[in-house]
Amino acid sequence: MSLIDDLYSKINNLRAGINSNNAKIERLKTVKSEIKEDKELIEGYKKRWSDNICAPLAEDTTWYGNNKNKVVECATDGVSAEYTTFINNTDQVLDAICDKITQLENQNAEWLGIIGDCYSAINNLLNEIEKACN
Repeated sequence: MSLIDDLYSKINNLRAGINSNNAKIERLKTVKSEIKEDKELIEGYKKRWSDNICAPLAEDTTWYGNNKNKVVECATDGVSAEYTTFINNTDQVLDAICDKITQLENQNAEWLGIIGDCYSAINNLLNEIEKACN
């Protein structure tokens, strides 16, 4: 029954791989959730920066000249752009995490199919053994 033992061993190895993938998936989902929260926080900072700093600076009628223009430009183009870059980079990280989760889930589905094939092979072998013993 060495072939059957080999098939059971393969099933156990695949199950271990699935368990390992499931643990990775859970960790990735946790990290994804935390990154989403951080992204939302940064989006809030960006909005508050725009609403509370940039807009009032630009609308201030008591200050004129090149210095004001430079400060307004720095506040709107510099800092706001950095927030946007951070948010876009965060989106790329979230996309990569989603891709990895999907890859691991697909691998699990493939391995479950192989496990099913192994069980079918075991059943067929046991059936043949039983028929040979009749």
